[in-house]
Amino acid sequence: MQPDSVSQIIANAYDAALAPQLWTAALESLAGFVGAVAAPPTSYPATGGVEWACFSGPSVDLKGDYIEHYAGLDPFTPLLHAGGGRWQALSACLPEELLRRDERYNDFVLKAGVSDILGATLFDSSSHTVILGMHKETGKAPFAPACVAALQQALEVLTHNIDTRTPEGR
Repeated sequence: MQPDSVSQIIANAYDAALAPQLWTAALESLAGFVGAVAAPPTSYPATGGVEWACFSGPSVDLKGDYIEHYAGLDPFTPLLHAGGGRWQALSACLPEELLRRDERYNDFVLKAGVSDILGATLFDSSSHTVILGMHKETGKAPFAPACVAALQQALEVLTHNIDTRTPEGR
């Protein structure tokens, strides 16, 4: 891991926070850095449902299906809320037995060519929550510990910065 690479990825994310059209490039850069195929952030308003989602990689064609159907079936997202600001792997949070019979996992995650997801809460307030996920392509090696450490470094900087840029953080 090169610190300059992590710094550039963090800078790209800061830029995207102020210019949403830059999210796709920033997320693709972050995903590529850690060997992921996608990095979709999703915003959930306190009222439920999905407010917006930015997908990249193989799941991009399934974005509408996710928003309209699969987000409501997601057993992983509630676990990320309790994650304490740390990256969590879908495979470590949910038992394989549950995943084998889970509609969202089988009809959305696997259909997108994804074998595992690293997720973290990027922002959480009384009005909404933003979740960031890194998708690992089926057949690829698991996320390397050094990549997870770099992601954690980026997450700590991003969550601090985002908290201070929101009305709740002012």
